[in-house]
Amino acid sequence: LGDVVAVVIKPDGSVSKGPIAVEGLPAGFEFFPHGLAALGKIEENPYVLAVNHRSTTDSLEIFKLQSLGDEGSYKLVYQQSFSHRMLYNVNDCAFLTDDRVYCTNWRSQPTGSFLGVVEVYGRMPWNNVIHCSLKRNKCWIVAEGIRMANGIEVSKDGNNVYVVASLDKSINVYERNDENGQKLKQIETIRTQSLCDNLVWDGDDLLTGCHPKAFTFIYYSKDPINRIAPSEVMRIPTVRLQNKHLSTKKARTLYLDPVGDEFSACSVAAITRNKESYLWIGSVYGKGILRCPMDPTRIEPFTEDMRSWPGISRSNMASLNKAADILVTAYNRIVSFIKSKFK
Repeated sequence: LGDVVAVVIKPDGSVSKGPIAVEGLPAGFEFFPHGLAALGKIEENPYVLAVNHRSTTDSLEIFKLQSLGDEGSYKLVYQQSFSHRMLYNVNDCAFLTDDRVYCTNWRSQPTGSFLGVVEVYGRMPWNNVIHCSLKRNKCWIVAEGIRMANGIEVSKDGNNVYVVASLDKSINVYERNDENGQKLKQIETIRTQSLCDNLVWDGDDLLTGCHPKAFTFIYYSKDPINRIAPSEVMRIPTVRLQNKHLSTKKARTLYLDPVGDEFSACSVAAITRNKESYLWIGSVYGKGILRCPMDPTRIEPFTEDMRSWPGISRSNMASLNKAADILVTAYNRIVSFIKSKFK
């Protein structure tokens, strides 16, 4: 079990941090956390969910965050573990209620396998969103056909679900419809032009951390200590209309490091507003958090050529996708032929 750390941001923008005690864990508990979700305000002992990649399966670990009285002093109290066959490669989750959660499966094939390579480099729409009842131990698929389902958030009124489709360079907006078999209805697509990661609410808008150059990020991820990769933080403004649908304005870049010299491969961002306003940025592999004053001069446009995948034009990418489809079809036919011969 690794350390769990609380980072407390004070009104003056200063930061204190320290380990959080974790109570009530079962014997032999494995903890390899990934995505995080929370339900409730900090002063109300909120639920905290952590995606856990155990050695045998993925699970959702549910905790209660409790204050110990001193400023910035907390403990996590273990509540339950939840696993299900539909939660096979979980990236992120979002609470709807204390019983219901939405989660994304971001890969359908084992990492390093032939089909795993086809899935990523061929940008295959093989991923989904799962809706689970923690108390009833039931899960069901509510959205499919997503190219690398990543970060996920639920609107404050519970009417809409936002899902990052990283390989589509977009965010899918869904409408919840409990009368339609719990399926989500996609009502909008927000283009980002970057491969985005996690989502965080900032008032009525969403913040997302993004990777502007996909291949550069992949190269960086092989040796993050010695390499760098670009970072981008975007704001997604949303507007509630009278017909209860959401309209979105154009995504806006709040922070851009086109090379990665200052901060590499950002994956999440949040804003605090006290005496001073700050943008806080986290990274996939970084060992720290970047604090940026909310200065309008940091907002930079990002040109299309800077976002493009090096060496791959749009026509070549279309050809690559077609080739990937052919390879997958051939693979499936070979597998079916072999199975028919050994029945």
